Amino acid sequence: MTRLLVDLHEDRDVQVLVPLLHRLRIPFQRLETTPQPTEAERAEALRIIREGCDMSTFGDALAYQQRVREERLLPHRAEKPTSCPPVRC
Repeated sequence: MTRLLVDLHEDRDVQVLVPLLHRLRIPFQRLETTPQPTEAERAEALRIIREGCDMSTFGDALAYQQRVREERLLPHRAEKPTSCPPVRC
């Protein structure tokens, strides 16, 4: 048995080959691939990765987390606790 892998870039080539494979009763499996990025697109993506992001406008993550959790009620509690209960050993 011989197995062939064929890359067809033109849709018209697919339209010619598939009926021929059916007529000859040759089993085949059709795999669609996504287009590969161009060299310019790849270079632009690498430039963005190398530069990173500007963290100066990101804000204070700790302050944000404390603020959003302040308003959140915990499950099975009627109201916010005013202080944490002491830990017993």
